[in-house]
Amino acid sequence: MLLGEVQRCLREMHPESEVPEPVGSALMHWGADPREVGWHFWRSGAVSDEVLELTPQPEPSLPIYLAGEAFSRQQSWVEGALEGAEAVLERLLAPASADSVAPLG
Repeated sequence: MLLGEVQRCLREMHPESEVPEPVGSALMHWGADPREVGWHFWRSGAVSDEVLELTPQPEPSLPIYLAGEAFSRQQSWVEGALEGAEAVLERLLAPASADSVAPLG
């Protein structure tokens, strides 16, 4: 049901593109048990400036982008999620260089 709605929204947002059928999906409802919590942290020794530079597109040869508060300077906050989204948009909208791959679309 949720997956169908996601596909419907993608097709509505991108009518000129063929939206492929998903190969799988997963959902975690963190609120099912009031004792359940989730958290994340960076590995000891990680240099935040280096991580944040790589995060928007970890592998330049692949059109895969990451955004979210976990990879921001404002972790755990909505502002961090927006910061991550902005980093991806900047990467997508930046002029192509010789060592980058143009995004699909």
